[in-house]
Amino acid sequence: MASTAYNYLDIYDGVPSGAAGVILNDNFSDISDLTIDSIRGLHTSNGTDSDHDIDITTGAATDSTNASVLVLSSAITKQIDASWSVGTAAGGLDTGSVTTSTWYAIWLIKRSDTGVVDALFSTSFSSPTMPTNYDYKRRIWAVLTDGSSNITAYEQVDDNCNWQEVVTDLNDTTPPTSLTALTVQVPPIRCLWVGYGQAKSSSGSGVLNLAPGNHAGGFYLSSHTDMSTGVRVTAPMWTTSAGQVYYSGSKASGWSSFQIRTIHYTDPRGKAVE
Repeated sequence: MASTAYNYLDIYDGVPSGAAGVILNDNFSDISDLTIDSIRGLHTSNGTDSDHDIDITTGAATDSTNASVLVLSSAITKQIDASWSVGTAAGGLDTGSVTTSTWYAIWLIKRSDTGVVDALFSTSFSSPTMPTNYDYKRRIWAVLTDGSSNITAYEQVDDNCNWQEVVTDLNDTTPPTSLTALTVQVPPIRCLWVGYGQAKSSSGSGVLNLAPGNHAGGFYLSSHTDMSTGVRVTAPMWTTSAGQVYYSGSKASGWSSFQIRTIHYTDPRGKAVE
């Protein structure tokens, strides 16, 4: 697909992850060139140093205030274990040192005086520490470090994050009997969580409840009948703004297993749902 003289974004996405690249015309002039909250391309993946580096493909997005367009015309690699400096194969952390078991937002950033677009990591999902002269930003993804401060391996497909392994968020045979918040393995924002609860009762019947972040509306999913052989409840549901769903059991004891697990999630990537 060839770019024309017009002012628009051409996308060629050979595979869902965007690995084939994005062809774009980067002569955007104002917000009218993209619709509100737009994001195109800007797919991420573990870099050559998969523990510490993230590769970002070319693409474009409106900034967080829908006042400017940020165009990344060349793919870039940023390092989470080094302080931010401009350019590819360079440090990306906005402040401090990378820590263990922590979510980091990935921000696309722009300085309007020169038009330079770059990226950085921040523990803040609302107000990263911006480098000097950078005045526009857009959150495009998030990564999680493990107990060794390494980036947890993942696959991004469009707006979806697939973990390499199913994550156990809860393993407790004495669950609460009223709906209780549970932080699942998604960023600390509103995400579409896809996971399941599974339970087995050692004393006949029982109920496992799963509810989304807006559970006050009265919606929840449950399993009941004879649970002596085990039952699984699978559901996509929106989390709270802190990345939580709600759960409960019909009884506080008599369970031989009671688990909740994350399979994958959809990240709004800076869209208004957050």
